[in-house]
Amino acid sequence: MAKSNNRLVPQIRTALEMNDDVRVRFLLHKKRPEDIAELCRNLHAEEIKHVLGLLEPEAIGAVMADLDPVIHGEVIEMMDPQVVADALDTIPSDEAADILENIPEELAEATIERMESEAAEDVEQLMTYPPDTAGGIMTPDVYNLEGHITVAEAIRALREDKTLEQVSYLYVTDRNRRLIGVMPLKRLIAARDDQALSEIMTRGVISARVDDDQEKVAHLVQKYDFRTLPIVDLNGTLVGRVTADDVMDVIEEEATEDMLKIGSVMPFETSVLKTRFTALYARRVVWLILLVFVNIFSGAGIAYHEHLIESVVALVFFLPLLIASGGNSGAQASTLIVRSMATGDVNAGDYARLLLREVGVSLALGATMAVCVYMIAWYRAGPEVALVVFISMITIVVIGSLIGISLPFLLKKFNMDPATASAPLVTSIADIAGVLIYLGIATALLDIMDPAAVIEEARAVCVPWIFI
Repeated sequence: MAKSNNRLVPQIRTALEMNDDVRVRFLLHKKRPEDIAELCRNLHAEEIKHVLGLLEPEAIGAVMADLDPVIHGEVIEMMDPQVVADALDTIPSDEAADILENIPEELAEATIERMESEAAEDVEQLMTYPPDTAGGIMTPDVYNLEGHITVAEAIRALREDKTLEQVSYLYVTDRNRRLIGVMPLKRLIAARDDQALSEIMTRGVISARVDDDQEKVAHLVQKYDFRTLPIVDLNGTLVGRVTADDVMDVIEEEATEDMLKIGSVMPFETSVLKTRFTALYARRVVWLILLVFVNIFSGAGIAYHEHLIESVVALVFFLPLLIASGGNSGAQASTLIVRSMATGDVNAGDYARLLLREVGVSLALGATMAVCVYMIAWYRAGPEVALVVFISMITIVVIGSLIGISLPFLLKKFNMDPATASAPLVTSIADIAGVLIYLGIATALLDIMDPAAVIEEARAVCVPWIFI
């Protein structure tokens, strides 16, 4: 389907340039809203506005719900508020709220005024919740019945409700709409007609509060394999539900955000292709500048040991290798912990156990890598420098790994996103530690020897031209 859409884009563009609306309608004939939305991602805002103007309100709403948030603002500002309102009336309130949150406040208010009263009330209520909370992603369309009614009355109510769609669970509330139980429809159908819902419902309902983070909601749905999760307010009143489809969107959004943070890139709202040059620049430059200043400490460490480096120039040959090894091992450890925290496999109480295990793992890794470079260091610079490289490699890999495993826990303790412990940040810190460790060990060992004489003797008996 993607290839077919790619072939249609130039045809639609040509038809739009010629103002051939008949041709555009023919090209879009029998296309699903999702496919039209995919096509629109390759068009300019003015072209998208023209395409939407040729669709029915229901199709306009479905297409807009699938477009990138930034596109919403650009396109809706060019459209008649009444057309937008009619389209938003046809889609779920949570999707309509998401769209209106990305346009100017005055335009959003004008659109809401033109929507149907019930839908407008739901949208206004949803827009009061932060977008990354349970309230921000829920739909207020949730079916509930009071616990005192009988099974027969409940089934009759379900039959009479013409708006009922996709109901798998029946939520049971008290007279004040406080959530007290839940049951699958299958259990309701199998029960006796004279039983009260409160007798057959499951108590101790797992739910989320409107102010819970969307990641927590996603974790609950994944953990318990729910189709829907009820959402309650601070008083326990049932106010909405989050579906598995909503959770899939959250998981994709959070995974993308974590990946960007791991790369030290600030999140942006649309695709890379649609993001402006200035926005891409702004979201990358901040971390890069901060890391430049962090890496100044590496230069300061080298400058402090300048006399040692002048005496044993061969030390410089192994400096990039050693500090890169520390950064790589730290980035590996950090990535493992950040991902495990995101999936809920690891929490703050696991730090001590993970730290002890990482000491053993990193010692084994460091020793393996040290053996690999020891003979190269021997032939290149002699036994003393080889010993320095051997010890430094083990120490740097261990320290780098411990930095990588500890930084996410430290950020979590201060209520910061562990994903901020990104590979560039861990690598920069590990680089500084690597420089200081390597040159510190070299100073301690070579100060008690005569490295120049030892290196000269080693070169006389080896084949140095192979390594030069």
